[in-house]
Parts: sequence; C-alpha cells; structure tokens
Amino acid sequence: MLGTFKEKVELIKELDIQNKYVFSEKASLDDILIFEKKYQLKLPEDFKDFVTNVANGIKDNEHNEVIFDETNFTNYFADLDDESHNPYIEFPVVERTKDSTNEFDYDELTNGCISLAGTGCGNGYVLIIKGKAKGQVWEDELASNSEVIPKYNNFKRWIDPKLDNIIRELKPKKKVKKSIWERIINYL
Repeated sequence: MLGTFKEKVELIKELDIQNKYVFSEKASLDDILIFEKKYQLKLPEDFKDFVTNVANGIKDNEHNEVIFDETNFTNYFADLDDESHNPYIEFPVVERTKDSTNEFDYDELTNGCISLAGTGCGNGYVLIIKGKAKGQVWEDELASNSEVIPKYNNFKRWIDPKLDNIIRELKPKKKVKKSIWERIINYL
C-alpha cells in the first residue's frame, strides 16, 4: 500500500466517486498547541501529524459509522476538577487489566487518553496521551468487561489498516477472463 497518510487519503478521495467517506476538517496546529499547554502534555507525533495535515475524523456515510472520532481540541470536555476522563492525569497501567482484579478503579482507567472510535456498548479505542503507555492505542472495554487492553503500539498502526481497508473496498474489482474451455463448458 501507499506510504503516507496523505497519499492514502488522496487515493481514497479519488476512488470514492459516491462520497461514501467523509474526512473532517483538519485541526489547527494552534488549537493543538493550546490543548497541549492546557493539559500539560505533548500529543503523539503520528496522531498530531494526521489530525493537522490529513483529517480530524473519518465517517462512513453509507453505514453511518464513525471510523475515527473527531476531537474538538478547542472545547475539550474534560473538567479539570474531576478525576475521570481527564487527559492531564496519567493513564495508570501498561498492561491489560480488569477493573475488578487490580487496584485501579474505573475513573482512573479513563484518564490520560482520548477517544479514537467507538466499538459499541460504550466501548471503543483510545489513544494514550499521558503516562507510561503514551502513544499506544488501547481498547476500552470498561463499560462491558471492566477492562482495558493494549492493541496497537501507536496511532499509525491503528489507522493504517483502516485506510488500507477503505482503499481495497473502493478499488475497482478486476474481472478474471475465463479460458476458452471454461467458456465452452459454461455455454453447454
């Protein structure tokens, strides 16, 4: 497949004649810098590169599915006085964990990350943006299984297969020409 995020998205836009996929407006670098300063962190470079140079979200209009959540960096929902769902508090774990079998509670396991995409039933993928697992993509299954699971080493490894799958889906299918004998047999 193609090498860069931008090349892949350009190919998708070229192949997507029915406008099935919508790419959100890019995030501004200024908004990212304000977000980083406010929450005292640095976003992973591959993520920052994607949202500022390619798109800040992807939606499949045909299936009404969000492939990659858009992040509102200017009005991020975190309450600085709350100790859950806050990017400025470190994500506390580095390996798969079940809430009921460790010393962490639900609130702690929602910190230091931002949502990438929902997977249903309150679950989804999150990008760790603060803590020892920074840069990794984890599956948040706290709502259904009370656990968080490391899945990808970085954002690029999470988004690349999604872009590749879209490209494969949109590429015209090649017709395989049957041999003369297959055509004769089918004719009879």
